[in-house]
Amino acid sequence: MSASGWRTKNKILLAALGMLATTVDAQSVYWDSDRSLFPEYRNPFTQLGVDLELGTTGIGLDVATPLNVHFFLKAGFSILPYTYKTKIDFGIPPFTISNPALLELLEPFNLPTSSEAMPTQVDINGKLGLTNGRVLLDYYPSTTSDFHLTVGAYIGQNYLMHIEGHLSPTFVPAINIINDFATASPNEEVSISLPAINGEEIDINSLGGKIDATIKTSAVKPYFGIGFGHSIPRQRIGFQFEIGAMYLGKPAFSSTDPKLETALNTPGDDFKIAKYIKYLYVYPVIAFKLTGKIL
Repeated sequence: MSASGWRTKNKILLAALGMLATTVDAQSVYWDSDRSLFPEYRNPFTQLGVDLELGTTGIGLDVATPLNVHFFLKAGFSILPYTYKTKIDFGIPPFTISNPALLELLEPFNLPTSSEAMPTQVDINGKLGLTNGRVLLDYYPSTTSDFHLTVGAYIGQNYLMHIEGHLSPTFVPAINIINDFATASPNEEVSISLPAINGEEIDINSLGGKIDATIKTSAVKPYFGIGFGHSIPRQRIGFQFEIGAMYLGKPAFSSTDPKLETALNTPGDDFKIAKYIKYLYVYPVIAFKLTGKIL
């Protein structure tokens, strides 16, 4: 091959190598800039974000900061201010008092003398125990994706639901007078007892004038979730969606009255929720978040 031919081939080879080098360099620049959607988060605590949440845990607020490009630490709280009201009736057996001696004991205090006049209905107020602080850690397996895993814990109230109702001021005194009279006069069939709940006889005096029940849970509730959207957006405003589960521990009923507590935790036809409460190990979490970048 002539010298001019070698020179031509060398020029073509050098040109090809130059083009390859340029391509590799361009790719290098591209991957360096795209390897992380958030390269500024390589150093911990250099950025700060905040998010507002609406979901099954109510409304919430979190502050977020990076630990590195993969991990973001969040701390905040959530609250679900839900209350409800209902009524329950003791449903005592029907009676009408005609004994003059017993009427003489009841009427001066304006106490009821028949089942129709007995205030057996109780107004019940209930509220959810979903006020919690929380510490969460978002993990992004890929720095080029907004998909993330979240682990952490909710820390706060140790109950899921609490209900409370107060008996009428005339209910307990009337039944006590009637039953005391029946004890002193065994031939008079006027004694009144509350219906048993799941086989447990409830003592009206041990209730202390009120009925209360609480579904107890753990105060520290581990959490795991998955979602999309970044803890701190690239722009000033962003969005995040998350679905997960909060572990409540083993739930159980509690009450200030030991017999009522036993009755509530006993499966039976009188109070069927006791059959299902054991399945309330987890609380589902679905959250929509508006995220913002502060620093």
